[in-house]
Amino acid sequence: MSGILTSSEGKAQHWYGDGKTEILANTNLEITYGVKTEVTLGLKSDFTLASQTEVTVGSKIDAFLGIEFGFKKAIELNSAAEGEFFFMDSYSGSVGADPEKKAAWLLLRKITLGILVLQTGLMTAATIGAIATKAYDSEKFEEEHGPSLGIKLGYVAAIANLVAALGPILIILYAKFKGLGHNTQPAAVLTMDADGGAFLGTRKLAPLNTGGILVNGNGVQISSANSDLQYKTPPNTTSILGFQTDAGSALTGGSRLEVSSDGVTRIYGKGLQADLLTTAGLATHTVNAEVHLLNVTAPGTTTAAGIGLTLSDAGAFLQADPDSSVAVKADSVDAVIDVSAMRLTDDSSYIGTGGNSLSINAGEVSLNYGEEVSIKLTSIGVNIAGAIEILAPGAPGITSAALTSAIADVGTLKAALETAKADIATREAAHDALKTSVNELNEALVAARAEISALSEKVNQPAAPAK
Repeated sequence: MSGILTSSEGKAQHWYGDGKTEILANTNLEITYGVKTEVTLGLKSDFTLASQTEVTVGSKIDAFLGIEFGFKKAIELNSAAEGEFFFMDSYSGSVGADPEKKAAWLLLRKITLGILVLQTGLMTAATIGAIATKAYDSEKFEEEHGPSLGIKLGYVAAIANLVAALGPILIILYAKFKGLGHNTQPAAVLTMDADGGAFLGTRKLAPLNTGGILVNGNGVQISSANSDLQYKTPPNTTSILGFQTDAGSALTGGSRLEVSSDGVTRIYGKGLQADLLTTAGLATHTVNAEVHLLNVTAPGTTTAAGIGLTLSDAGAFLQADPDSSVAVKADSVDAVIDVSAMRLTDDSSYIGTGGNSLSINAGEVSLNYGEEVSIKLTSIGVNIAGAIEILAPGAPGITSAALTSAIADVGTLKAALETAKADIATREAAHDALKTSVNELNEALVAARAEISALSEKVNQPAAPAK
């Protein structure tokens, strides 16, 4: 067994004025019990031909004061209990690109692979030379020439370092000038920005469609269209925050949903469909509001054309045009068409056109032609124009079978409506109770998980050395 042992109780210092070549043909173990500092003022290259394992027990800090470029040809797998990053102004990641960017990236990949192949060849040659040196007669190897290289191993390492360090610099410069780091039209993108909010979007050219979710101070916007909405990118940034044009318009097509911070939810598009089915009971659709407005718009616009339905605590109002409308209130029903009108109340009814009318109440039936001619039927008899009166006593009453049936049907419908309202109220109360219970359970589980994690860390901490 042979080797060199260097032992020092104090500090050890080595100075190499020109360069250093170190060959370890078997194993290398380096242990630092205190603080280790490594400084490289020039170019540095690390090359591992086989597997590499790095284990850090404690905290690790990496600082990059320039641009970092990484190339991975295989799949990267990460396993961790939690993943977090903090205090970034923005984070943007994208996949895919337009044809121009793809062509530039293909060229960049070729450059990267070429540099990596060259570095691999040089470092492999140096490894072969080091192995040969181990078996070579050291007395004949005064100049450190590898038998298979013909040049000093130190020169090989210097060349490999130069290639490995200059390569990424050239690649980064190429990417900068070609704008590859600013991919404005990716196939898919995820952006989180401290000021602009968060955006998840996709843009495909074949078939052409775009879609995305934008979350910011205005609310949540969901967009989808079979046209190119074009990403929105603030100047001098890599953040993509929504689309330049809105989906759901007549020009772009598609649809858009906006859940706004002002309390109004807006839907844009050409249709809204809800298919509600259930295997038990009846499928229901419920909208609760103080005022309901339903308007018919002019073609190609969102401007109301005059036809609409309004529901409020004052009643219901249906309008076909300014001269045709129906109003339903708690104590009356009114219908108007130009010069014709109808009014129903709980104790009277009226119908008229152009000054001629028929009015009915519990005590009188009156048929009027203009203001001069009238026929009145009362409990006393019949009065014609105030000149002829025929006496025929008898109390009026509801004698029409159809009218009696209609009143009964209205009562049945009203009772069914009240039952349905009660069922919906019961269902909503049960839903609210379940939602509250689930939320409280989830919060308890999260708190318990955090507490268990904290206890586990305390148990796994190494005991303090005895004094």
